[in-house]
Parts: sequence; C-alpha cells; structure tokens
Amino acid sequence: MLNPILHNELSDIQDVALITKEDTDCLTELKEIIQKYGMENKFGISLLHKHFDLKDNEMLVETINVQERVLTTTPVLVDEERKKSLVQTVWCFSKDQSLVKGCESFCPRDDKGRLKGYKDHYS
Repeated sequence: MLNPILHNELSDIQDVALITKEDTDCLTELKEIIQKYGMENKFGISLLHKHFDLKDNEMLVETINVQERVLTTTPVLVDEERKKSLVQTVWCFSKDQSLVKGCESFCPRDDKGRLKGYKDHYS
C-alpha cells in the first residue's frame, strides 16, 4: 500500500540525534542476528529520516546513472501497476504486531525485468 503518511512521521534529518552507546549496542545485536541467518550480504541498517514530506501516492524511487556513478532517490507518483516493477529496498519496523510499516523505498527494473545498476546486467 502506498502510504506517504508513514514516511512523513519520520524525523527530519536535522532532528535525528547522533549515534549513542545505546544505539551502538542495538546495532551490534542486530548485526549478530543478521549474521546468525547468513544475511549480512543482503540486509543492513539505515538511519531512518526524511528531508521533506511526501505527497499522496508518492514514494521514493532510486534511479542510477552507471556511467556517472550517481544514485538518486526521487519522490515519484506510483500506482499499484508500476509498483509491481519495483523492488522494495527499505522497510521500517512497526511498534504494533506487524513486521513492518509502509516506509518504502524502491529500485526500478528495466524493460527486461532486470534491476538497474548491477554490472552483470550490462554485459
């Protein structure tokens, strides 16, 4: 479900506190769990923040320029059909019983269904 409201609840980057000892302890435990499942090359941790609010039906989508080596995240209007061609890259944990909430960022696929930006897709 497209839900910019949840993104808009994140703290502005200017208001996010510096990493504390408690944060480091938490990150260490998360690292151990990720390593326990052998997922250290698939999942990592990201500092959740925003630079601006999203509008209704907007979501953040990454685009790349391989030659210039530039990765850009841009808010775009995305309907459910377009969303099927994207791969979700960011999840936010929920305080309720659900695993994650709709804090989403996505990478697009090309017209052949390949993710853009990986060297094996350009050979």
